[in-house]
Parts: sequence; C-alpha cells; structure tokens
Amino acid sequence: MCYACYVPNHRTIMSHDQKVLFTITTESINEMLQLQPGPNLTPLSIGDLLDLYPKLSPAKFAQFFQAFIREEKHIPKDSPPHVSTIFSPWVHNIVAMISCVLGYTTSEYIDEIILAFMSIYTLGQPPATIYDFSIFIADRMHEQFTRMGNERVFKCSSVLYHLFLYYYTEKFPFTLQKLDTRGQPRSVLFWTPFFHEFGSPYTYSDFIDSFVHPIMTMLIGNPPPRVSLEIKRVLHLSK
Repeated sequence: MCYACYVPNHRTIMSHDQKVLFTITTESINEMLQLQPGPNLTPLSIGDLLDLYPKLSPAKFAQFFQAFIREEKHIPKDSPPHVSTIFSPWVHNIVAMISCVLGYTTSEYIDEIILAFMSIYTLGQPPATIYDFSIFIADRMHEQFTRMGNERVFKCSSVLYHLFLYYYTEKFPFTLQKLDTRGQPRSVLFWTPFFHEFGSPYTYSDFIDSFVHPIMTMLIGNPPPRVSLEIKRVLHLSK
C-alpha cells in the first residue's frame, strides 16, 4: 500500500487526501534516528562490508567474540551465519539496529555483512568508523520503491514502521517508552518491543489491529476490515 502512495519525484508517502505523511530523505531519516549529520561520515555500502569481512584478522574476530558473546557460549568455529542468541542480550539491540539499517527482515541470524558492520565496535570506545546511515537508508528505500512494480519485494519494512511510529505516535494505541531509565531520549528503534522478535509481549493479531490498521486508515481513508474480502472468500465467511 505504501508503494501505491509513494511519489518518486518528491520521495514522499502521501495520504488518501493527498497530504504528505513523510518523506524518504536523509533529513527525515536523520530526524527519526536522531542522527547528527557531520563532515567525516563514511559512505555505507553492502559491497564494502562484503569486502571488509574477509580482511578481518583472526585476532580481531577473537577480540570481537570475547567482548560480545555470552559467557557460557564458545567462540563459533564454523562460518556465519550464527544465531544471534549466542551473543549477550544487550548486543541484541545493536544487531536489531544494524538489521533495520540494512533492511533485513529478521535479526535472528548474524551473517558476514553484520559481522563486518559490528567489527567497528570495541567496548568502551567510540566506533572505529562512523557510517552515513541516512543516505544509505533513504537511497535504498527509494530504489526499492521504484523497483516494486517488477520485483514485488520491499526489504525496508522495519524503517517504514518506525517512520510511521515516529511521525504519527498519537495514532497508535500501545504504550511507548521514549525515555530511558536516566530520563534521556531513546532512539525510536527502542520505543516499543512491538517490532522485536525477542521478548515482545505482542501477538501478530496485536500487530495487525494496533499498528497495521491505523496505518491503512491513514493511507486509504476509511478503516479497512481486519479480515480482507479475499480471506473471507477462502474461509467461506459470510461476515
């Protein structure tokens, strides 16, 4: 539905009454993720991450796993992907953020690209490389929208979810935690466990009723039925 409401020339998602809901631009991504654009950012590229992975030394891998793996787990000897549950629970937030940025549909597994991305982190130190997330995300989303007619696949759904959540908080009935325990603003990625794969108290039905339904209402105007006409037909439902 967002594809049908996307205006490529202006990079905007439009509502049913032709109002701009939000833009798919570096500015909107920076605002949503609370990123400060700077002059020394490194362009983010999937190709560069793939090139980086085989260049990482065994010592770097050992250091990385010792810092981030669960105490009761052993450093994996096989090649990735690795299940994310081998890492400490707090690392899951990093993995979820990276997966969202890269357009992954799940953070259950950690592949070569994510490992290369995570190699920039060292405990107690700033990242070795500061990537330009906003340009990568905005351009990737725009490219996928323009190809949807042929490919029928959109890999940045998580970013779309959080854009709606950030700009239209009042439309959703579930609880949001915008501040951390110290009273500091949280990233929108951590406002709610609604989209999290691990530890989420919400069901798929909750997701449809409390999130998808309000978004569809913004996009098409009238509240759509929870059960589509096609599903009713398949299930032989009269109402």
